[in-house]
Amino acid sequence: MGITCKRQKIVPNSSPHEHFDPTTNICTIESYLASKDPFRLSPHPHIPPPLPHDSSPCSEAARTIEANLHTSIISSATSFGITDASISSLKVWERGLPGTARDTLIISTSSTDTTRWREAVDHIYEMVEAVAGPAGVEMGVELRNPAEMYDDISRPICDKRVCRALDVVEPVVEDEVDKGCGRKWTSIAYHCSKRRVDAANREDAGRPSILIYVNLGSRARWGEVEERISRAVEGVVWDGGDVEVELEILMGFNIPG
Repeated sequence: MGITCKRQKIVPNSSPHEHFDPTTNICTIESYLASKDPFRLSPHPHIPPPLPHDSSPCSEAARTIEANLHTSIISSATSFGITDASISSLKVWERGLPGTARDTLIISTSSTDTTRWREAVDHIYEMVEAVAGPAGVEMGVELRNPAEMYDDISRPICDKRVCRALDVVEPVVEDEVDKGCGRKWTSIAYHCSKRRVDAANREDAGRPSILIYVNLGSRARWGEVEERISRAVEGVVWDGGDVEVELEILMGFNIPG
C-alpha cells in the first residue's frame, strides 16, 4: 500500500551535440522530451519543437515546394513502410522563441512501426533540401503519428483520495525539485494528464500527474533528476490506499488546457 510514481520510457536517439554532451550525459530539456516521443521525428541533427509549439501559415515558396514534391514524398515514405501518409506545411517555432520559426513540411501517418523512420525522414529532408536550398528557402521536415505522439492536455484532478495523497507529497516534491533543478524550474502542477485525441471522452478521467516545468534550453541529467524525484515520492508514508501517479519534467510554464 502506498504511492507509485511512474515515468515515461526513454527512447535512445541521436541528439546533436548542441543539445547533448555524450561525455557528461547532460542534455537540454528539448532533447530529453524528444527522447520520450518515438512518434515525432526530425532529420538529424534537428529535434522537433516540443508541444505545444506555435505555428502560422507557411511561406508561399514553401507551399510551392510542398506541391511540387508531394507525389515524390508520398512515394518515398511508402518505400520505407510508412503508409497512409499525408503532407502539410506550416511555419513552426518553439513557444516563446519566435526566432526559431521556420517553414516545416509535416508528414503525418497512422503507421506505428517506427523502425525505418530515421532513414525515411533523413531521405525526405535531402529531397526537400535539394529544392529548397537553391531557392533560398530554409525548410525543415517532421514525421509524426498524430494519434500516438505526445500531445497531452491537463484537466483538474477530481478524485479526492488522489488529491489528499498529492497534498502529502507536495513538500517533498518541491524540496527535490529545488535540489535537482535549482533556478531552472518555473512551476509545479498537479493535474490529470490526458491525450488530446481523447479529450472528448468523458469516461476517461486522465492520469493523475506531477508536472514540473523548467526554462527553455535548461540543461541537466534530466533522467537522473526525474528518478530522484520519483524515488522521493514513493518514499512518502501514505496509508490512504494505493495511488498511482505519473511524473514528468516539461518545458515552459504551467498553462492548464
